Amino acid sequence: LGTLERADILIEGERIQAVAPDIGAEGCEVIDGTAMIAIPGLVDTHRHLFLTQLRGLGADYTNWDYLEKGVLGFLPQVRAEDVYIGANAGALEALESGVTTVVDHADCIKEPGYADEIIRSHRETGIRIVFLYGACPPFIESLEDLGPTALFEPPDWHFDDVRRVRETLLPADDGRIRFGITMHAAEGSPVEAGRKEIEFGRELGALVIGCNAGFGLMTGNVRYVTELADAGLLGPDMLIIHANSLTDEELDLLAEAGAAIAAEPENELQAGLGFPMIGRATERGVQTSLGVDTVMGYRGDLFTQMRFALQAERHRRGEEMTRKGLLPRSNEINAQDVLELATLGGARAVNLDAEVGSLTPGKQADLVLIRTDRLGLAPVVDPVKTVVSQANAADVDTVLVAGEPVKRGGELLNVDLPPILDRLAASRDYMLEAWRKYDNKAVVDIAAATMPLG
Repeated sequence: LGTLERADILIEGERIQAVAPDIGAEGCEVIDGTAMIAIPGLVDTHRHLFLTQLRGLGADYTNWDYLEKGVLGFLPQVRAEDVYIGANAGALEALESGVTTVVDHADCIKEPGYADEIIRSHRETGIRIVFLYGACPPFIESLEDLGPTALFEPPDWHFDDVRRVRETLLPADDGRIRFGITMHAAEGSPVEAGRKEIEFGRELGALVIGCNAGFGLMTGNVRYVTELADAGLLGPDMLIIHANSLTDEELDLLAEAGAAIAAEPENELQAGLGFPMIGRATERGVQTSLGVDTVMGYRGDLFTQMRFALQAERHRRGEEMTRKGLLPRSNEINAQDVLELATLGGARAVNLDAEVGSLTPGKQADLVLIRTDRLGLAPVVDPVKTVVSQANAADVDTVLVAGEPVKRGGELLNVDLPPILDRLAASRDYMLEAWRKYDNKAVVDIAAATMPLG
């Protein structure tokens, strides 16, 4: 419908019925959006919600730090109650900042029952979730179990538990919580190890199959996307995480297969992964989207990620121009582009664009109202540019998911925050103390030996 200067949005049940000036419906509850900007609910395509209690710890982390201290350090400590409270608080943070859909990369499932707790937490918040079931790497449990394939294959119980979760907890393909998997076998692992997970996910009808790839030196500059394509495993259900070191040829393979990319601009720039794969991917026809990754290092909102995406891509293109001895005449990527990455682009990346991502009649009523009667946003000259360049989570007044208000007047509804914060702090204390007592040096040394660390 484009950008409308003034409009009514008529919602009936879970869906948008009409968007037009002066609809004139009678007998409705009215949410007054005067002096507000309405945008679609934001879509975050990559976040580890279970790590919310470690907020800020990774502010100085490189990608190696996250592997050493996070994957090989904190993950062994996570209990079922920790993944519950982390996912619960993380989802509420997302909703508060206008993120109505999150792809939850739950690569923390240590044993049956963990997935149940995460899904229970999401049902309580009312957020829209694509739940990607992921196994916690078995080698961090015990070096004695480190066999020749332990780095690449999930534990024996994994596939049975994934099937149980799909059949008993997430059997429907039309609810607020949708089923997917995130691969344990990823870049640097044998393609045949990945085949088992990909084919299993497709057998179960996974909406999304998450795959980490494009890590460059960290995984020996292997061409994993090429290997997946040669094996006939790429498809429109695949979401490639990060993708920073992919070649143009690999981007073409993704575009041909209909696979998508989830870029995490702030994380990737901090961690040394390279420029976010936004401009190059979109130029070659690959659907690209945005994610936060983890609040261990970054605030859990997409306004920040939109700005990082915009300026990182402008810097990349500016550097190309500088090497040619030229000054940019204009910015090729603009505010509208990144707002789309955070809304409809994210929905397309995870095959939900028929349901969410735009304020379109017939779609689910996931929408956000942003106040403009505030210093820092007033006066509005262009609503799109204002949202992208100026807005933050504090400016979000109202959030609806499937037509249900979850935030009104700047406050989350039906949320008793103090006990949630108490449980989050208790989980933090437990995990930090357990980490201090955990000797993971032998496992870390094995991982470090595979990388050219500086």
